[in-house]
Amino acid sequence: MLNRRLFKPAKVFIFIGSISILLTSCNFENTIVNSGTSGSSLPPIPPNPALTAKLVQHCGECHVGSNKSGGIKDLDNLQWVAENYIVPANSSISMLYLNMNPGDMPKNTTAADYADGTDLAIFKAEIKEWIDTLDINTIDAKSFAEIYTDIFEPRCATCHSVDNPPAGIQLNSYTGILRVIEPGPLAETSLLYDAINQGRMPKAPNPLLDPDEIEEVLKWIQAGGAYDGITPATFTEVNTIIQAKCISCHGASTSRSLASHADVMAYVSSTVGPTGVAESTLYRAVQRQSGVQPMPRNNPALPNSEIFTIESWILDGAQDN
Repeated sequence: MLNRRLFKPAKVFIFIGSISILLTSCNFENTIVNSGTSGSSLPPIPPNPALTAKLVQHCGECHVGSNKSGGIKDLDNLQWVAENYIVPANSSISMLYLNMNPGDMPKNTTAADYADGTDLAIFKAEIKEWIDTLDINTIDAKSFAEIYTDIFEPRCATCHSVDNPPAGIQLNSYTGILRVIEPGPLAETSLLYDAINQGRMPKAPNPLLDPDEIEEVLKWIQAGGAYDGITPATFTEVNTIIQAKCISCHGASTSRSLASHADVMAYVSSTVGPTGVAESTLYRAVQRQSGVQPMPRNNPALPNSEIFTIESWILDGAQDN
């Protein structure tokens, strides 16, 4: 069944549609608030009869016509799907794509149903391609790589980083930033945008963002908040960090070895996208989030650049490369 609240906010209440946000403690750890474009109006979506037919084939039993399992309906209407269950051009945070996993959607599926070459594996790849190539934006936005390098890293991540970030918000990674933005047409409701636009952030003595910088952040969020412009990190790069900072305690002979790719994968979620990052013990440990042992233990935290590398590798599928 398609899970409309895929990411449960921790003490953050999101009312989709009107998007009223009530913050009671700003604890965002392990939380990615995500919907589609939240029921907002989009330009006409080009018809795709083949994809529509497959949506009916695989999802129609629960989510077409009078069948509204979980309140999710009309998956045979691409306009409705685009306006409610995806973020155009960004499959990594689109609810429809992220719910396509064994046991989630379609219901009662298994890992074998999603094995390479199966109908569902092909269908999932087609959904991803459809979302990522559905470019309906006319917004001339900078890439995430540019926004992060120019604004987030130097102006936000100096405080909102690893140890004791204000309000528990970490802005030293894409996954952390996603927790405080509402990608797409409702970008101006984003907690991050509101804070910089109202002059509450950055805190003194750091200078506030100038109007042009605020506009660039807004445009990036409006355009979908994509993770673009980044060259994916390789396991070779991640392993360099592990060998320098972790292997002295996590060698091959230890119970929690990080000596090989297979060993490291024991601490990386199999879930795709930012959700997988947020679920990965490795990422959470180096970010020193609650509920896991902070790493490196009894040593300084990793610099933001190395955490960014680990996140990039996981986002690219945690490949052995």
